Amino acid sequence: MPMRCFFLLITAIFLFVSAGDIPAQEKGPPMKGTMTPVNQEGKIVTSDGEPQGDTARASQEPPAKGATGDSGRAYLFGATWYIAITILILMVFILIPFLPGMIELFRPKDEKPLALNMNFSKDYKYFGRSFQKILENGLGTKKITEPGEYTLFLSKPEKVRVVARERAEGNKTTDEILYVLGDFSSGNRAEFRKEIYVKGSCDIGERNTLRALYCEGDLVIGKGTVVIRWVDGDRDIEVKEGCRLGMSVASPQRLDVAHDCSFSRMFGLPITTYQAQPPSIPRDIQVKNISDTTMVITKEEIIIPPLTTIPRDLVTHQRVVLREKCFAKANIKSYRDIIVEQGSRIEGNLFSEGDVIIGAGCTILGNVFSQGRVEIGNGVHVGEKGQIKSVIGKKGVFLKGNVALYGYLMTEGEGKVL
Repeated sequence: MPMRCFFLLITAIFLFVSAGDIPAQEKGPPMKGTMTPVNQEGKIVTSDGEPQGDTARASQEPPAKGATGDSGRAYLFGATWYIAITILILMVFILIPFLPGMIELFRPKDEKPLALNMNFSKDYKYFGRSFQKILENGLGTKKITEPGEYTLFLSKPEKVRVVARERAEGNKTTDEILYVLGDFSSGNRAEFRKEIYVKGSCDIGERNTLRALYCEGDLVIGKGTVVIRWVDGDRDIEVKEGCRLGMSVASPQRLDVAHDCSFSRMFGLPITTYQAQPPSIPRDIQVKNISDTTMVITKEEIIIPPLTTIPRDLVTHQRVVLREKCFAKANIKSYRDIIVEQGSRIEGNLFSEGDVIIGAGCTILGNVFSQGRVEIGNGVHVGEKGQIKSVIGKKGVFLKGNVALYGYLMTEGEGKVL
């Protein structure tokens, strides 16, 4: 729209500035003869060749004011003003987008940084606590302690069934919200189209479909179960093979996840993957090439040899490769990939604009952030007890067996326990 207005304005200026085809002299009726230049005797000769007298002399007059020399055109402001006005308007349109920034630069309104409350932190149990408040506020504390059927008014009336304990049959569909005062279990291939709140322990059968589940006791999710939204718990959670864990699974205690499970976000203290054969890490480094003994720096990558200690932070635009059993008491940031080979220990953070690949048996005590993929090998430990850390891979996070991670695990792409 601004460009369209600009072209319309230029057209209007052109029509206004140019006086059109206005001749220097008014046009009259056509002459029979045309004038010819004055001859050497000073006589004027017509096209018919007849002299007009000896006393007639050609006189030169100055050109009319405002007339152009060759074209015979006249302009309202002149050609120079036309070009200048056009350039001026063009410059105005170019500078308009920069005007707010220049005003803020010379007369800043926000001279101080924005006030941030550093006491705020991410609530990993947001979904479960919100659901609990909805039930308490909607039904009242008395109703949620007595078995019965009630109506909860949300965006529309929802049926809530409060039971002392529940055993849901297999191959059955449940359409109401369940509030279980004791333990809860389900058979295989059951489907729950509404939320479930369990105050006791919970055992979900195989190939169930859950919308959302909050369990205050121990929770076991059977093989092949699909979670549409979220799962939250107050104690240990065990997830068996082949589950699809929705948008969030969280527990303030242990979260065990078997292989072939997919996820988007998990929280656990710790999150652990399935038991697998421990990785075999060689004790001695066999020298095979120059990178086994020497730091190699090229335009593309930095290769740090095995058993090297990195005492200071490292920031580079090259790919970083830490060979076996390196020790870094520092942060490492690369605008490309970071590869940490087996048996290494990093006590700082890893930040990468590319992928992060962590080999078997490594220990990472800081956070791991990647704009690409994060691959965590067999037997890797991230974080430690008492300190919450995060592993974030924007395009994907992939875990193998024997992984232990204290804190958050998140991705916007594919999350998978291989």
